[in-house]
Amino acid sequence: MGFGLANTLVTLVCLAAFDAGLFAAQVANQSTVLAIEPGAPARCNSAYMLVYFIGGSLGTALGAAAVEWFGWQATALIAAAAIVAAAISTVRSPLV
Repeated sequence: MGFGLANTLVTLVCLAAFDAGLFAAQVANQSTVLAIEPGAPARCNSAYMLVYFIGGSLGTALGAAAVEWFGWQATALIAAAAIVAAAISTVRSPLV
């Protein structure tokens, strides 16, 4: 997406795919969190949503600052590097 901002259609398609991916990840993560303590779904969901909101807020603030400091393409590359690091961490972590 960092290289396709000049094309409105490419940007919209990328944003739609990004949003769908975030929604799917949130549903999967919520299912995992709720399975930790089946007797306390409200407490687990509240804790999950608090962390999710704080992470999203920090990501928005840092992302906006990164675009201003480094430009859009560098910010997109930083995000891609973070995704690769998360994928490697996920693959290497032991299954619970």
